[in-house]
Order: sequence, then structure tokens, then C-alpha cells
Amino acid sequence: MSGDKLAIGVVAALAALSTLKRRGSRSIPPEHKQTVIALIESGDPEQLQQVIELNESFGSEGLSGLDLSGVRLPDVDLTSVNLRGVNLSDAVTAYTTFDGADLRDADLRRAYLAEDDMINADLRGAVLRGADLTDTDLRGANLSGADIRHAKLNSASMSASVLQGADLRDAELMVAMLISADLRGADLRGANLKLAKLDNILYDKDTKWPDGFTPPPSRQA
Repeated sequence: MSGDKLAIGVVAALAALSTLKRRGSRSIPPEHKQTVIALIESGDPEQLQQVIELNESFGSEGLSGLDLSGVRLPDVDLTSVNLRGVNLSDAVTAYTTFDGADLRDADLRRAYLAEDDMINADLRGAVLRGADLTDTDLRGANLSGADIRHAKLNSASMSASVLQGADLRDAELMVAMLISADLRGADLRGANLKLAKLDNILYDKDTKWPDGFTPPPSRQA
């Protein structure tokens, strides 16, 4: 979207706001999706804040609940932003920072998240099925109950991450750093753990491992 078209779109979105609120609308309507995406894709912190304020005017927090499927976010800073329930399926977010972000119940199916920073991000209940998280920094992230089936996590940094009850079936975890990770109740059947670092991990009787795989001893809870 060109600068002029973007400016017009923003004006149109803001102008429609009061009417939509009077009619009882509780979210940004679909017809403004492309304007919202263009604002975020710009990487301009002021325009990102404009989207947040627009979304919050409908009673949401941060960017929570927005449909951003297919968005491209090159090197955008979303540190500590509320993205709960956001739809980022098929998104491309190279080098984007999600440190401390709230991504609970987010839809990240098939998203390209390689080399993103997601330190201490809250991804509880998120759907990451088929996502590419190669070389992504997930240290301290909480992925409890997340659907991570068929995801690519090769060389991902996942030290001290929480994966309680996560579904990691058929995930690629070659050379992944899982030092001190909490894998209690996680399902890793069919996962590729070749050369993965599993020092000091925590697991229990409900943790499911790939056929023939012998994990190191679990640390004490």
C-alpha cells in the first residue's frame, strides 16, 4: 500500500470508528484489515501505536484478537505487546521481537518465525502447527498446552522454556537447546531430537518420547 493510500485508509478507519462504536461493534471490522496490516508492516512505532489505540478503543488490549493472517513483519518490535488470540497464521515475521509478549491462544499455524526473539513470551495454548521457528530464541517462553505438531525448531534456543502438556509430535528439534526445559506431560512422539541438548530437563511419567529414544535422567521438580 502506497503512503497516500495508507493515509487515506487510516483516515477512513478512524472516521468510521465513532459510527461503528455507536452501532455496538466490538472489534475492528474486516474491511479495515489491510489498513491495519499496512500500518503494522511499516515498522513505524508511531503507526503501530495507532493500531493499538484503534484496537483498544473497541475494548481490546494491544493487538489482541486481530486478524493479521499473512502479515509481513520485518524487524518489528512487539516487546510485551498483548497479542492474545491474534491470528498470525501464514505470517512472515523475520527478526521480529516478541520478548515478553502475550501470545496466549494465538493462531500461528504455518507462520515463518525463524530467528525471531521470543524470550519469556507467553504462548500458552498457542497453535504453532507447521510453523518455522528455526534459530528462534524461546528462552524462558511458556508453551504449556501449545500445539507444536510438525513445527520446525531446529537450532532453536529453548533453555528454561515451559512445555508442560505441549503437543510436539513430529516436530523437528535437531540441535535445539532444551537445557532446563520443563517437559512434563509433553508429547514428543515422532519428534526429531538428533543432537538436541537435553541437560537438566524435567519430565514425568506422562511425557511421551519418540520410539527407541532414551532421555537423560529428569531433574527433581
